Amino acid sequence: MANKLDPMDIKQILVLLKDGFSNRGIGAILGISRNTVNTYVKQFNSSGYSIGELLNFDESRLNELFTSKTTIDVSRHDDLMLYLEHINAARSHPGFTFQYHYNDYAANVINPYSYTQFMEHFHRKYMRVKGSKHIVKLSWVNILISLSIIVRLRLQRAICNCLQILCLSWMIKIIL
Repeated sequence: MANKLDPMDIKQILVLLKDGFSNRGIGAILGISRNTVNTYVKQFNSSGYSIGELLNFDESRLNELFTSKTTIDVSRHDDLMLYLEHINAARSHPGFTFQYHYNDYAANVINPYSYTQFMEHFHRKYMRVKGSKHIVKLSWVNILISLSIIVRLRLQRAICNCLQILCLSWMIKIIL
């Protein structure tokens, strides 16, 4: 759990738990890792309070109960994020390769991420969802769906999928 959630996020987790959502579902809805949700759920269970009681606590009480002491080296992650900004700007140059830039990164950092982690962080930071503007044919209506509004949003894949489904259902309701 690298980042400490604020009390509002903690309350959202509690409300979704109370409504019967799974930890994976809560993570997808809130855009946080399932493991972060798992960690907070363990803390909720070990606190000795019910979910209803925790929901009634004010922000200061929740901060007091659920402080986050991380052991993750955030400076290592920050260094990688700065480097990724640098290589993203260089992507349009002829002869650009990720392998070259990874080797440069690994040579200049004390404790570098592996190439696979490097690429995963890059794709998470600069994920592109391309708009399709395709026609979805249903038996009773043709709907033109423009997903170009989702382009360049840095959302996790699960949230993008949820937005696409919500957009489709919203368009269907308007046409009906």
